[in-house]
Parts: sequence; structure tokens; C-alpha cells
Amino acid sequence: MTSIYDLSIYEALSKVIQKITPQVHYLTNMLDSLVANCRMEKVYLFDVISKMYIATDSFPVDLYSYELCTDLIDMVIDVSCIYGMGGDENYNSAFDSKSSSITRLDNGLILYLREIDHLLALVCIIKEENFER
Repeated sequence: MTSIYDLSIYEALSKVIQKITPQVHYLTNMLDSLVANCRMEKVYLFDVISKMYIATDSFPVDLYSYELCTDLIDMVIDVSCIYGMGGDENYNSAFDSKSSSITRLDNGLILYLREIDHLLALVCIIKEENFER
């Protein structure tokens, strides 16, 4: 049984999206290059609204990293809604071309989020010793 709080259903749907997207092979190759050249641990390309990943690098996906990334997206949107939006803007405008985040965790990882296109985000997991600004 799966509840709405269990991210395994979103991860499974993400895999379905990858199977039906013809360009996913090219995206995976580009993300693999990004991981190798920038010494990252894991990279996802997320649809911000559904929190499903469109593509990821070829390393296996674990639910812990996926959950960290979806929580980061929620945090960026929540902070933008509270502090960054005018009164007449809607929820979709909370995530825009200026949306980004660098979050350091106690376990030595850094989560990096950057908007790529409208409601599409690149989320990277990087070891702190490999992170350079």
C-alpha cells in the first residue's frame, strides 16, 4: 500500500516518463557529463509542479536523495511564496528564472537547485569538499 507521503509512487512515475520520452538518452548523457566534470554525486532534472524527475544521470536512484531534492524544491517555492512574490501573483510564478538555492546539510552534502526553464529545475547533490562557487 502506498500513501501520498510515500515518494516511491513519484519515483515510479518518473521512470515511466523516462521510458516514454524519446530524448531521455541525450539528457542522461549530458547529465552524466555534468556529474563527471563537476564531481557531483547525483543530478536530477525535475518538473517543479509534479516533483517528478524528467531525467537523471545513469547512477542508480535512491529514495533518500530523491526525497532530499523534492524537499528542496518545496522549500524554495515556500520561501518564494512568503518573501518573494507580490500579492497578485499565483503559485506558478513563485518559481522563476531567478530561483536558485545552495543548501548545506550536516552530513557533508550540498544541494544545489537552479531553474533551467519555466517550472523545470536542475537539482544537484554535491559533496562539500567538491563544491566550488
